[in-house]
Amino acid sequence: MSAPSDIARRFVEPVALNVIAGFIVLIIAAVVGAIILFLRRSGRLKKVELFLSKIPKIRERVWTITWQDLQLGSQDLLKKIQAGNIDDELLFPDKKRRKGNKLRTELKKQFKPTVIFAPCCRGATIANAMFDNQDNRLPIYVGIRMTNPERSPNNKQIKKTYDKIHKSSTETNSCWIEAKTEKHIHFIPTQLIEMLKQNPNEKLLLLDDYASSGTSQKLIYQAIKNATNIDDNRIRRASLVVDRAAIDNLSVHFWWKLNKSKNYNFYFPWGKAV
Repeated sequence: MSAPSDIARRFVEPVALNVIAGFIVLIIAAVVGAIILFLRRSGRLKKVELFLSKIPKIRERVWTITWQDLQLGSQDLLKKIQAGNIDDELLFPDKKRRKGNKLRTELKKQFKPTVIFAPCCRGATIANAMFDNQDNRLPIYVGIRMTNPERSPNNKQIKKTYDKIHKSSTETNSCWIEAKTEKHIHFIPTQLIEMLKQNPNEKLLLLDDYASSGTSQKLIYQAIKNATNIDDNRIRRASLVVDRAAIDNLSVHFWWKLNKSKNYNFYFPWGKAV
């Protein structure tokens, strides 16, 4: 038979736990209430409510490009380039000037690239996916893209990496030529430059994964043109995804997807678009 103390303990302990739990809930409720009261009096509650209301919309804007999307999109982009299938409405919005536009006439011609330059390994991944089902595998030259040291003056590793590559690009038998933007420094292999000089019939496709303003593509193109004197009819600029600014600047001729919103977040298989 249970002792009176055991019976009391069985009843008292649950009651005590319930009291403690209730007390904790009251404390939490009081803290939350105090925070809400503070936000309301300070005028910040509406900002919090506005932010919370946007969360579903923000989630809707997230778009992920899968490996399958990337492969299909890359091959679709190649077809556009080869057929000269440009987007007249976006590239040349002025209908009155379309007929006499020399660049438009040139871009609408069929173009079969014989060599590809990718500013970094991400563009090279697009190139490999682009020609995955093609019998003719094209040579792909890959550059180096790194953060401009001027944007991160306190980052010693970036400065050290830049100094090392920059030194090799200024030597007599240099390995690289440079194209510098505010955000990035692009190193273009001199093997590509020499090949284009020696083979006047080569057709170059400048290919990247994402072009926001298109500044990089345009400067890389200009650097290659200055070094090789390549004709415009022998080069095309393309990117898998572009922002409207890159189109307005005529920095990119062909693309697969247009990023229609400034707040649109999308991810490649290797991470967020940058």
